Amino acid sequence: MEINTQQISSLLKEKLNEYKADIDVAEVGEIRMVGDGVARIHGLENVVSSELLEFPNNVMGMALNLEEDEVGAVLFGDSKFVKEGDLVKMGVLVNLHYIPVHMQPYYKKMGFKIGDFPNAEQYYKEAISIPMFFELNEEDQNYVFLTLREILGS
Repeated sequence: MEINTQQISSLLKEKLNEYKADIDVAEVGEIRMVGDGVARIHGLENVVSSELLEFPNNVMGMALNLEEDEVGAVLFGDSKFVKEGDLVKMGVLVNLHYIPVHMQPYYKKMGFKIGDFPNAEQYYKEAISIPMFFELNEEDQNYVFLTLREILGS
């Protein structure tokens, strides 16, 4: 049996070019302490307050207490499914978008009017804030999202 190195090399290159790696490049941290619905996490240097965090076993949480070497997060699920040493992945920012402050009744009394802050007003017209309850499972959340997408036509 004769080995054709050119053919092997060609086949390997072809297979490598076809390979599509699914790489998850996410910042992760390690749980140092967990209890009473709160977790202390080390290693999330770029996390911001109110950022959604993904814990093991489909438990989500929100970063709230940002300290120099640790992050405190509240868990949106049963903490018995999360333990010290587990890895936590950074998620997405969670924000509620309210009416611009200058359009609220108190500030209107101070003389602010529509048109004073056009960028804030434009953002308010375009942003959609969808409060989600942490008890909703992923299927229910997707249903809400897809229904709104259908209604809005996008």
